[in-house]
Amino acid sequence: MTNAILGSQTQTGRRLGNGGVRHINPQSQEVWERDRIYCDARDLPLVYRHHWEPDQQLYKLDPEYWGELRARQILDDLSRYPRWPRHLYVVGYNEVAIWNGESAALYGRFTIALARGLAERGVKLLAFSFSVGHPEGYIWPVLYDAMRVVMSLGGGIDLHEYYLQAEGPWHVLDWTWTFGRHRRVWEPLPADLKGILIHIGETGLDRAGNGQTDGFRARISTETYRDHLLWMGRKLIESRKLGINILDASIFICGNDGAWPSFEVLGDGQDILEAAINQVNREAEEEEPMLWKDRQPDAYKQFTDEGGNPDAFESIAQAWVLAGGQPDEAFIRYLVGTRRLKATQSRLDWLSNAGKAAFEELNQATKPYLPLA
Repeated sequence: MTNAILGSQTQTGRRLGNGGVRHINPQSQEVWERDRIYCDARDLPLVYRHHWEPDQQLYKLDPEYWGELRARQILDDLSRYPRWPRHLYVVGYNEVAIWNGESAALYGRFTIALARGLAERGVKLLAFSFSVGHPEGYIWPVLYDAMRVVMSLGGGIDLHEYYLQAEGPWHVLDWTWTFGRHRRVWEPLPADLKGILIHIGETGLDRAGNGQTDGFRARISTETYRDHLLWMGRKLIESRKLGINILDASIFICGNDGAWPSFEVLGDGQDILEAAINQVNREAEEEEPMLWKDRQPDAYKQFTDEGGNPDAFESIAQAWVLAGGQPDEAFIRYLVGTRRLKATQSRLDWLSNAGKAAFEELNQATKPYLPLA
């Protein structure tokens, strides 16, 4: 699977650059089949954005009912295409407003029902599609249980991240809760959610959401936007090196339906922008993921002896990487059970963050070796 990190969302089926993931709105069967073949040949995901959206607040009346209904609507819409890609992801409602913990709890229940309904047909959910800077950070823990279910079904979360400043120190102003928000969401996640897939479904320059006046073409030069895209892509590469499981970021928009001309990357100067996208993706392809001992030093210390030497660490680190950032519980239980890994209390305490069920199984596996050192 390619490591390309900058792609584009399309409303017309047109593309710009060498981005890997295909992110499309409802398309003709010809465009769908073209992208399906492209993705399957490269073992890439296809991200589908379904746009049938009634009053988005109806989920509050009965979250489970509306989640199941939404899943059926999406699957019915997908039935127009006779063949589906191997890795098919769908985003849910677009930019639902979550203002408090109560609405977050209801939306979490809706999300669980939606993810389970889609999973019955092998479709994975990219949940939320929250708008820039939304919701506030203190609300996110209410959504963690829904994120666990989505992650267990192979899905992830979708965020929209635009930078807002066209002049001045934009690179400082926006690396906070706007374009850099994925890090602010990821950093406080509990250990069992650190590996969740993050798709940045919309990105670029947006002042306030007006398709005619707020995109880059109405505010800055193509050359300046090129520099901004290079900065954005390299910041995303940095995030991946930290261990954040970023699928990709989709520039909005490539081939618009007429409502977003100031955001359109096709047209004058598109060769300049395409060169920037291709450059970032080449850099992303060359990057190796940061080792666990570098990105999780505190956890690493739990698996070393007093002299700092690895205790079966290489095997554990490899299992961690293969699991996408989460420890392979079965393998760790095996190491503990065969005494290849010493079962200290601090290690078990750390492993317990992977979930109560896994911790209970680990306790059963280590009982013959208690008391713990």
